[in-house]
Amino acid sequence: MSADAPPDDSNACPSRTPVRSMDVNDDGAMLHSWKFSDHVKTLIFHMEKCIGCDLCRLLCPTSCIELGPMPEIASGKLEGVPPILINHETCAYCGLCASICPTGALGFGTDPADFITLDELPRFYYKPLVEHIQQRMKRSFDYPASSKISIPASIKKPSEGKVLLRGELLDKCDPMGCKGCLQICPTNCFWVPRKAEDITARGKITMDEELCIHCGACRNACPHRIIEVTRTKVVHHLPVDGNKPWLVAWRNLIQRLVDAPAVRKSRAKLHVAEEGENEGEQEPSTTAADTRVKTVPKEILDQLDRDFEAVKGSLAQVNTRYWIEFKKIEPLRKALAKVLPART
Repeated sequence: MSADAPPDDSNACPSRTPVRSMDVNDDGAMLHSWKFSDHVKTLIFHMEKCIGCDLCRLLCPTSCIELGPMPEIASGKLEGVPPILINHETCAYCGLCASICPTGALGFGTDPADFITLDELPRFYYKPLVEHIQQRMKRSFDYPASSKISIPASIKKPSEGKVLLRGELLDKCDPMGCKGCLQICPTNCFWVPRKAEDITARGKITMDEELCIHCGACRNACPHRIIEVTRTKVVHHLPVDGNKPWLVAWRNLIQRLVDAPAVRKSRAKLHVAEEGENEGEQEPSTTAADTRVKTVPKEILDQLDRDFEAVKGSLAQVNTRYWIEFKKIEPLRKALAKVLPART
């Protein structure tokens, strides 16, 4: 070979530089793809199935998942807004979020199909229980799922923990006005007592922990932070191959799901924190700035309401969410300028 001849790179490794892309399929699901020269990884997000729980966010190794405004989404005040935002620029496309998602909102696939399978990832037991309940019962605010559905022994309880309603804040709860926890719970644990004896024993809202999966969706949905969720155990199964170097990292990530074991004591049935246990936690005092906000002229508040109604449709668009997520200011400004009235 002459000195001027180009090197023979026929045996060189193919390029490992990935190309990231976003798309929407025919069903309206968002597709986040990571394309290599020899395979493609795709994360699929079905927004309408997402309940905004903590599980995928806590398990994510790159912290690329953030929660949206869950109190407004769960109560129905915001429509078409995703409960979670996924930063596909930092996503590692590992598939862990899809393996733990309790509702099937997140899916994961590869091309070729057998490049990575979910069998190679940690296995969790949230989804079978959620599917069993949702297939057999319509959502009801009058009774918990445990009073109507029996769970076969083949379906494992996916977690252990505790759910508490903070007694000192319950006066702020308006269960039939807000409906956040009632509508978001994937196993229909929350319900509103109707009979006098139930109201006396349980209060104006309560929940049955028998089928609770401690996902955290109710906590995130509550606008007044009345609900506390503590996980003390997450049932899971790691792949048999114990020599994989990332198993240690997986164990550490799963440990994130388990909160501190110390929980407040609760009264039987009511799940209300004991009085005096939250004495150190006080509501923020009203400041001068708060007072000024309350005295904003009504015409300005009305204008803000009209502006919000004008942009609400745009905020539901995939492109708009992408621009917000990745701080693409100029295209976002142009899009909003088309729907907002011109200011003089």
